[in-house]
Amino acid sequence: MIAAAPAARLAVAHAAVWLIWGSTYLGVRVLVQTVPPFFGMGSRFLVAGIIVLLFLRARGVAYPESAEWRAALIGGVMMVAAGNGAVAYTEQTVPSNLVALTVALMPAWMILFDWFLNGVIPRRTTLIGLVLGFAGVAVLIGPPGVLGAAEISLVGAATVTAGSMSWALGSILTRRAARPRSVMMGTAAQMISGGAALLLVSSFAGELPAVTTSLLTPTVVLVWLYLVLAGSIVAY
Repeated sequence: MIAAAPAARLAVAHAAVWLIWGSTYLGVRVLVQTVPPFFGMGSRFLVAGIIVLLFLRARGVAYPESAEWRAALIGGVMMVAAGNGAVAYTEQTVPSNLVALTVALMPAWMILFDWFLNGVIPRRTTLIGLVLGFAGVAVLIGPPGVLGAAEISLVGAATVTAGSMSWALGSILTRRAARPRSVMMGTAAQMISGGAALLLVSSFAGELPAVTTSLLTPTVVLVWLYLVLAGSIVAY
């Protein structure tokens, strides 16, 4: 029974990643057809981070210290802002299934960055898996890909790949960084930092004048709430 508890938590965590986080790609696709991408993602993560932070503070959890906020800022910018910002920007023109497929290579980038930066040499089976993973994505996306290569542009592929690489690198760089004792508080700080960075990008990109109450259709509100509550607070 003792060993079953961690296994059950692991199964729930995997389910959250596969089902909830995986479904956010479709949610983002729907949202960015109406809402500017950087504003949509920035508001999503900023609100989610504030909700989690206030919840934890009500339970007596301490605020992150300055060094922990700096680490959260690095992770927030590289993972939340660059990673999700690239996804949202690309999904304006690229189908969500292709974007999700490209992002699926992120663990491979993490292994490569860990190898080059920290000297962590992957096992032979891991290298074989990397080759097969890259080859599989190339077959599915490229001709005669079953998902239709004509649907994804070179710019779109480069953008979402760069975002995926930024997420992977951010994960590596913050692995040993200062973190709050509460993992959830660290996550909240990361979402707040990344959300604020995305809203700053949104402002520089000239998105804010397009953000009006006319965007608040029932579909947009429901999708945005799903991304905040399920996609960010639960899955992330």
